[in-house]
Amino acid sequence: MSENNKKIVVVCGYPKSGTTWSTRLVAQLLSCPSVGFWGFEGDTFVTEGQDRDSPLICYQSHHAHHELTEVSDLPVHRLIYVVRDPRDVVVSGAFHFSFFNPLMLKFLKLIRPFSLQNNLKKLVARSNSKRYNIRRMIAMLRKGDPLIDHSNWAWDTHLDAYLKAENALVVRYEDLLLDGVNTARRILEHCEVSKTDDVIRKDLEAQSFRKRHQDFKQQNDKIKVRHMRKGVVGDWQNHLTNEEEAEIRSLFESQMKTLRYLDA
Repeated sequence: MSENNKKIVVVCGYPKSGTTWSTRLVAQLLSCPSVGFWGFEGDTFVTEGQDRDSPLICYQSHHAHHELTEVSDLPVHRLIYVVRDPRDVVVSGAFHFSFFNPLMLKFLKLIRPFSLQNNLKKLVARSNSKRYNIRRMIAMLRKGDPLIDHSNWAWDTHLDAYLKAENALVVRYEDLLLDGVNTARRILEHCEVSKTDDVIRKDLEAQSFRKRHQDFKQQNDKIKVRHMRKGVVGDWQNHLTNEEEAEIRSLFESQMKTLRYLDA
């Protein structure tokens, strides 16, 4: 079956919600190829399993719901939205993204050659304190940040549209890690695919954070190794101050209660 005739499953999520790992896992569960990033031609972090013969193909996305049809006119068969505790999103992003003052970024973009520009960007980014990066991440979740790719939207705005979407299944990143079999069953049912629990467990092990981290190390793929920082639940407790955690709770209390990140 040609790629154009296959049914498309898009795994979406706000940046730093675990969608790269989740997309690989969903493709493994569906026994289908993970093609790449929605609306982008070419291989990405999630591209794998091209030898899998399936009527389905899987894409990763960080797009807001309304943007899905703006970047591609291909029909989407099923949506899976991966949501993560916003406190852990903040911490993950603080370690991953390079934040710049807008004026500094304009200046850096003028520098040539590009190799010097990139080296200066890295130097400036490394000079930022962890507290500064956390503040920038909280601000990004509150109102979006156009300087970070696919982060134009506030966390709750991004989430709420998918909660209302008819063909979207919302799954928690934490449940994929801690209750994998039951969460995998929900994904398979949503995509109309059947597998036994034994096969599901093998798929979960094949895409476990530990196993993939080991695979990428053996392949000497340093970029993918760096992209997989920890993959744990509750790391925010090691990094956020009480004031920062309280601010995130106050911003997103309603959604966090709905998703069981806070007691109702």
